[in-house]
Amino acid sequence: MPPLQEIVLKLLSGVNAEELKFKEFFLKVAEEYDGDLTDRKAEVKQMVIDAMRAANEDDESSQEEESDDDVPVKKKGGGYNAEMKLSPQFAEFLGVATCSRPQIVKKMWVYIKDKGLQDPKDKRKILLDDKMQAVFKRKTFTMFSMNKFISEHLMQDEEVNDGGGEKVKKEKKTPSKKKAPTPKKSAKKDKKDKKDKKDRKPANHPKHNLSEAMRAVVGVPALSRPSVTSALWDYIRANNLQNPNDKRQIICDENFKAVMGGNETVTMFSMNKHITPHLLGRADVKLEE
Repeated sequence: MPPLQEIVLKLLSGVNAEELKFKEFFLKVAEEYDGDLTDRKAEVKQMVIDAMRAANEDDESSQEEESDDDVPVKKKGGGYNAEMKLSPQFAEFLGVATCSRPQIVKKMWVYIKDKGLQDPKDKRKILLDDKMQAVFKRKTFTMFSMNKFISEHLMQDEEVNDGGGEKVKKEKKTPSKKKAPTPKKSAKKDKKDKKDKKDRKPANHPKHNLSEAMRAVVGVPALSRPSVTSALWDYIRANNLQNPNDKRQIICDENFKAVMGGNETVTMFSMNKHITPHLLGRADVKLEE
């Protein structure tokens, strides 16, 4: 089974980041992931935010605005933006006792970049310095797994921390909300529904006539949009167009440049926006019934 972050990255490469709707995206991730993601929605959401931030490192402020628009969250202290208590070690490290998760992630990235802690060979990998190792008890983590380790140091009012990143409930607060049996049952039912939807999926993706430039790359005159994305990745891998130092970056050859707006390079996230101009209307095929 592929790691969850691999599935997230793969699916992100096939969507326009400016039009991303998290609810729809999460359903696609759940369809491909062989397991129950009911309790991991926040983790997937953070993977999306982190991946987009990494793809646009030179424009963090505008990326945060896009993340707020693309990934719906509750405001005014609720849900994902709620103020959280930090463990003593983490509070000392960040210099604050309480903070919202988005602000924590922002502070972490400021520290990581100021200290130059990203692996120069793979920017997704973080090389923890002594201060971070004292908090997270490890030498490295990735930009995708970082959120999981941050979570170990965040607590709601009813939670206390034992000093090692593990959360323990106070006796006066009952944990019944999180351990209700109904979500698991509904999750199984949802899984079946999603599988049924997956079986019907091809009918929702009509084929499009392709431009001459796109035909030169994918080798056929018409494809559905998801199939175009898949064919482009086949071409990328067959011609070794991924930057060996950063697999997210695509180094365009002449054929690929013609379908990527003349750009010398594109990222796996920005690639999709260049596909649309090469879809020239529905092909006259019997894909819709």
